[in-house]
Amino acid sequence: MQCPECGREVDDEELVCPDCGHVFGRAESAPLPLITAHESRRDAGHIHHRVRSGNDTVLTLVATISIAAVVVIGFWTLILPSLANRKPAGPSPSIRQESSSSTSTSDATSNDTTTADTTPGSDEAGSSEPVAKAVYILPDSDSRYYSASELAGLTDEQLVLARNEIYARHGRGFNDATIRSYFESQSWYKQIYTAEEFDAMPSPLNQYESTNVSAILHAEAVR
Repeated sequence: MQCPECGREVDDEELVCPDCGHVFGRAESAPLPLITAHESRRDAGHIHHRVRSGNDTVLTLVATISIAAVVVIGFWTLILPSLANRKPAGPSPSIRQESSSSTSTSDATSNDTTTADTTPGSDEAGSSEPVAKAVYILPDSDSRYYSASELAGLTDEQLVLARNEIYARHGRGFNDATIRSYFESQSWYKQIYTAEEFDAMPSPLNQYESTNVSAILHAEAVR
């Protein structure tokens, strides 16, 4: 091998010329590739395209997250409160409220303790079954007097039940199966005495209740 500086012949394995000190290297035989201006612009364009594509992807992801956040916030602030404030449909008015015969009540004194623990006669028109379940037929029978016109609005069955209702509110039991079944279906009713025990003791009815019993008996008698 010949030194390119001084021209001396040196061994191929020498790394430095012994005369001039030139350092031999393999990189000299491998010149660097030339990059043209066109190739430089093309590579720069590719890099710019990849950067712009990456930015577009990031912007799309940010926009999607923002829209999802708006939807969630809107649901929690608008829709959910309206659902929470929605009231369930209330129960239908009770029979006591619907019944025109139960709009007012009253009671009065009378020592008459007749309970007529029987259902209306079979010769009367209509069904022999009790009227539909209600809280009370005469809800104020212990606190006011019922007028004849109010009692006239009751059916024969209602009159029987209304009269016995006054006694049922004091815990009287009933021997008649139909009347007993009716009152046992009422949530407020609780039997304390048998019919015989109740009738044998002093009447617990107040003035209003006693007078209402007499008024109901009169309404039943004139029909």
